[in-house]
Amino acid sequence: MELTDKVILVISSEEWGKIFISKHHYAATLAQLGNTVYFLNPVSNKLKIGEIQIKTSSINKNLSVITYRPFFPWLIKFHAKWLFNILIKFQLRKISQKIKTRIDIVWDFNCSFLYHNLSVLKAGINIFHPVDKISLDAVNKKADIVFSVSSLILKDYKVPNIPKFLINHGVSKRFEEVACCPPIINIYDNRKIKACYIGNLLIPSLNRDLVEQVITGNPGIEFSFIGPYSTKQNNIYSDFNTEDEKFIHALKSKSNVKLQGILSTDEIVSQINKFDLFFICYKNSKHYRCDNSHKVLEYLSTGKVVVSTPISFYQNSDLLQMSKGEDDFNILFSEVISNLKFFNSEEMMNKRKAFAKSNTYEKHIKKIETLINNYVLNQQMESNP
Repeated sequence: MELTDKVILVISSEEWGKIFISKHHYAATLAQLGNTVYFLNPVSNKLKIGEIQIKTSSINKNLSVITYRPFFPWLIKFHAKWLFNILIKFQLRKISQKIKTRIDIVWDFNCSFLYHNLSVLKAGINIFHPVDKISLDAVNKKADIVFSVSSLILKDYKVPNIPKFLINHGVSKRFEEVACCPPIINIYDNRKIKACYIGNLLIPSLNRDLVEQVITGNPGIEFSFIGPYSTKQNNIYSDFNTEDEKFIHALKSKSNVKLQGILSTDEIVSQINKFDLFFICYKNSKHYRCDNSHKVLEYLSTGKVVVSTPISFYQNSDLLQMSKGEDDFNILFSEVISNLKFFNSEEMMNKRKAFAKSNTYEKHIKKIETLINNYVLNQQMESNP
């Protein structure tokens, strides 16, 4: 089996929008490869009860986005799971009927208890692909094969005898193009050093205290933040509380900070090489254990040095300059700033670029295709000779 000319339902816990993370990139890449892809948004309360909408995406005619509101009260999920399990099966059937074609593959990125049994869709293959911590009530979700960006997440999955594989985050086409360009060696004399963070500033895993510390401790460095800092056009995180407001106000008050907001991929790529280093300040949260990060590969595509708090996937790698913990992050940041010519040498930049190029979404899909053939289809053939 090849992952082309297939009908694929991608199930997401984040809706389709301007910000792309793993599930959006997989959907877009699968569509580029000639598959008919349906991207299933999380439940919407903006539609009428029981309404299902399917709209063709503007980025590719092969990709459609499904938005729906269940025909039953959503509160049932929290008060009667046995009944919810029955009703959600009927909801999936309604979505399948709306698609009007047989689904070959279900690719489920949802890490919570929602679609526990996808067999009702009668797809040939059911993939579970958690990229965040799996909720306790979803660790037994039924699937034919499991992929994840973290060995910790794979360990959480409890169904026995299901093949599980570690697949890193991926690099989209535009950042692959960045990685393929020769490294740009910046001149650091007589100008401000430019540091950059790309990502959502409202996520709970962002270590805000550490972000503020490194900005305050380096007044001569220009810090750019690319990504949402409000709920406007933010398809990844919809809450905005008092602590969020205080943090964003603190950033805006710093003279060495630029908040650029949401930019398109093309807009990011057009300026990404002007930065001298990138940084990551994360902490453990309810759904994140500092095990991997999507943005790392986009940073590495530039070849520039990345200063980071611990990320377990890269623990034994020299691709990132990682602190041992929160306490020594500022010391490490200062050391890198003082030695940018070394950390951004042509040799080190080429090594980072090469790693980014080896982790494109197309290459990951090709690897997943091979694993499905070897561990799912072969087993199905043996079971049904």
